[in-house]
Amino acid sequence: MQFLVRLITPALISLVLGLSFRGILKEQEKGLKKSLGQKHIIIRPPKAYFWGGFLAAAFFCTCLFMITFFPNGTETLGVLLFEYIAGSFAALGGIYLMLDALFSRIEVFEDEDYFIYGKVFKRRKIQYSDCVSYRDNNKRVTPETLDIQLKNGKKLKIEKISAINIEALEHMLRKNKVKRVR
Repeated sequence: MQFLVRLITPALISLVLGLSFRGILKEQEKGLKKSLGQKHIIIRPPKAYFWGGFLAAAFFCTCLFMITFFPNGTETLGVLLFEYIAGSFAALGGIYLMLDALFSRIEVFEDEDYFIYGKVFKRRKIQYSDCVSYRDNNKRVTPETLDIQLKNGKKLKIEKISAINIEALEHMLRKNKVKRVR
């Protein structure tokens, strides 16, 4: 029986991850089809990020509740302290992922010379003339990103897998003659 559990667990985990990525890719394709020909395009993280954050926050908050109100008597102070700290950080990470999925967005306008870059706690209007260059960063270790170098020395890093309609921003960067670096 234990052998069967050890065999099924990785299979179920890979199945859930595969279905999640498939859902993200389908949502990206649907968002791209919907935005074709529109003047105002919103680039945002997929809905799966919200639900992943929700499940993580709910799971770790439930674990913290169980540890607090239903102890089994075998815990030491060091173990409890570690569980509270690790569980709290994990729950806060899930909440941040939910907020990121809800409030992060990039708004691209076909007829304007700027785009609006918004993260969880800040939004800013960026002129295309303030962009020095952009690069499609394809590293083997990290996810594929779009790096935009600004005149003030700052760099915007946008993960391509976590952004629906990112092609619209790349198109507008090319249209406004922002230099592409390889």
